[in-house]
Amino acid sequence: MMRSRWTLFGGIAGLVLLTAACSSGDDAATASPAASNTNVASPVATTNAAAATCPANSGLTGNINDHGAVAAAGTTMEVEAGDSFFSPTCVTALQPGIVTMVVSNTGAALHNVSIANQNIDMDVAPGELITVQIKLDGGAVPYVCKYHRTSGMVGSLIPAGT
Repeated sequence: MMRSRWTLFGGIAGLVLLTAACSSGDDAATASPAASNTNVASPVATTNAAAATCPANSGLTGNINDHGAVAAAGTTMEVEAGDSFFSPTCVTALQPGIVTMVVSNTGAALHNVSIANQNIDMDVAPGELITVQIKLDGGAVPYVCKYHRTSGMVGSLIPAGT
């Protein structure tokens, strides 16, 4: 399902990245880490399908519904929010700075992306997408679905070299 979406919307990748790179900085969402709702699909920017498990340096604790880890192929990646999981659960090899995560809710329930220390708390309705800009400094940045955290719906963005 994720691969067909990538194929179908592959041409949008350049536009999304070009728009982010060419922003004038007047929009607060691009000037600092933020989150926004969107109905525009974005491609998966990872090097392969989720196959490995999340590494020990993911910063994830407690119940983890692990749907694999993939290495990033840029600063924009797509993550699926299914019912009680994120897939991939971990995205590795990210460069420090602002990264963009496009979260598509493929489940039947309302989901969420929350990163408390970055004041990110975004809901994503079934069938919808959100775009979240996240600051990555040097350590792993775990995120959760506040509605399904206890079911193991967690994920992590992990910088290269950690």
